[in-house]
Amino acid sequence: CPIPILICVCFWAECSALDRGFRNARNSDTQVHEWTISKLLSTPPSRVFPPWRQPFPCHPSNTTQRFDGNTAAAFEEWLNVSESTKKGILYVKIPKCASSTLAGIANRIAHRHSNVTTRCHVWFEHLRGEMFGNRDLENSFLWTMVREPVKRSMSSIFFFHVGRNGMLSTNRNIRRKLKELSSTRPGRPLLGGYQLRFLQTKDMLKDFEISSAQLELLPNIVARVLADYNFIGVVERFNESLVVLKLLLGLDFGDILYMSSKRSGNYADDGMGRCVKSPESFVSPNVHSFLDSPEWRHSNVGDYLLYAAANQSLDATIEKLGRRNFDKELKAFTTLLARAQKTCYDQAFFPCSDHGVRQVEKAQTSCYVKDAGCGYRCLDQVAPPHPRTKGRSRYQSTGMWGNWGGKGRGRGR
Repeated sequence: CPIPILICVCFWAECSALDRGFRNARNSDTQVHEWTISKLLSTPPSRVFPPWRQPFPCHPSNTTQRFDGNTAAAFEEWLNVSESTKKGILYVKIPKCASSTLAGIANRIAHRHSNVTTRCHVWFEHLRGEMFGNRDLENSFLWTMVREPVKRSMSSIFFFHVGRNGMLSTNRNIRRKLKELSSTRPGRPLLGGYQLRFLQTKDMLKDFEISSAQLELLPNIVARVLADYNFIGVVERFNESLVVLKLLLGLDFGDILYMSSKRSGNYADDGMGRCVKSPESFVSPNVHSFLDSPEWRHSNVGDYLLYAAANQSLDATIEKLGRRNFDKELKAFTTLLARAQKTCYDQAFFPCSDHGVRQVEKAQTSCYVKDAGCGYRCLDQVAPPHPRTKGRSRYQSTGMWGNWGGKGRGRGR
């Protein structure tokens, strides 16, 4: 055997052995991480959200504090010095977590608890939790809802990329977008998860990496997020979450009525003056295999733990409120909601009609803002404000909420 060939063969054998060693080590690490993640998800942290004991957090909306800059840095600086994120009803709007519908509910609560001279301040735009880190705890109610990680991610891909940008829904494209959604930038995994990072009021995941030691810290991070909010609901348990919100904040059923803002198959404004049909998302077997992989779970483990914690906290809060009373409240709300949605379906204008025709001027008379809270006047007729708030829904304004005393008819189908 010629010596050069022998050397090459030996070198190849040594490299193969090293490669097998590295692969075995990676497989071993993966197995350890999978076991750790499984253990964490089986015992998520939880919290009983307490009832609001302070006076209702209706604080004047300071219309003189307007942002007049044009950069993200300037906007962040403005938020730090303004009262916009300090007091009032503060809803943290996670993208594709029923966020437009919930923005409508946040506005509805503020609308119905305002009076003829004061409009309650409400925050309902997409803004990360870190901007609420210095809020006034006794004069603000901070709340949100989380969604099952796969459903949120697929909804985001189909709504923004397939629907708005015309991306073909091939397996390759979907998997590529899923990986992008799980990254802070190309090549860097978004370890911890999108929703957990969005909600944290302090950056606790800056140097987070997938290791057994770091994974063990996740329950404390999730517990901190639970503690920082007055309430965190679950999108898949939407009406249950709203009834809990009602009981915690001392609301009326009419305060939490809603018309869904975006639904698959309907048209939505794409932000550029077009009405785009919202496609229904689906998971192919090929994409499902990726969503069932360690790569996906490791990148989104924080979201899975947060979702499990929110579900468990919702259950614990319901038990504390009293299961029998809660079930009665839920049944009453579901009945009222069905009647309200049937009555108001044809009396609500959205920015885009069911046929994809823009009707912005009509929507401005029907919605609080954009596609949030559309049909609120009709909902107020189905469930008038409580006597203690008599007159509060007649605040006259030509601003965000329009003229509350007017009428809006027709969904524009």
